[in-house]
Amino acid sequence: MGNYENCSIAEILKHQKTQGRSKLQELAEKYNDLEKINKLAMAQQGVNEVAGIMTTNIQKMLDNQKDLNVFLFFFLKLMKFLFF
Repeated sequence: MGNYENCSIAEILKHQKTQGRSKLQELAEKYNDLEKINKLAMAQQGVNEVAGIMTTNIQKMLDNQKDLNVFLFFFLKLMKFLFF
């Protein structure tokens, strides 16, 4: 009943009420399922854990890169001192 051209106001209002109730009922049923909500919360927790681990690993990688740059700097200085 998407086309209201040939409908009375009463029919349109009745249709809108029916649509509103069914949408509300659909939302209530969707969010009343605790198992689905729990699965979503568990999935979000998993995502948060992975993001935390990735952040830690990236920070370690950056720290290692700094250490490697310092090592390389001193290595090159030593090579220059020994051979040039």
